Amino acid sequence: MDPILYIIMRSDISDMNPGKLAAQAAHVASDFEMWVKFIESQDGYGELLGEIHKWREGASTCGTTICLSATREEIQDTVKKVCFSREFVDPTYPWENWYGESFLSSEMTGAWVFVCEENSEDLDVTKKFALHY
Repeated sequence: MDPILYIIMRSDISDMNPGKLAAQAAHVASDFEMWVKFIESQDGYGELLGEIHKWREGASTCGTTICLSATREEIQDTVKKVCFSREFVDPTYPWENWYGESFLSSEMTGAWVFVCEENSEDLDVTKKFALHY
């Protein structure tokens, strides 16, 4: 099995326009890379690091990444069930209220799930989500 990085983005944030979605997906992917840096600094993750390097080398140095859509509840449930995953919380998510006033709040906007040989059974968990469009 080729490793895949799934980016699961919130479908239940009403004002998540395409620009915000792109920015938040980039934040989620950056969070994955921060996790990888942490794993690289630890002992005992040789096989997992091998899978991450395999993912990075796939498709001409750009591993397969798939963006899925889910509600907050579905994302939280998935992260609890899946080995290599984490929610991303944006501490300054921008909102606009009915009156056009802008404000910031802390909001879980998505999560990443890394599926590889080591946790291939987790692929079934991701299959229930639709592609984000």
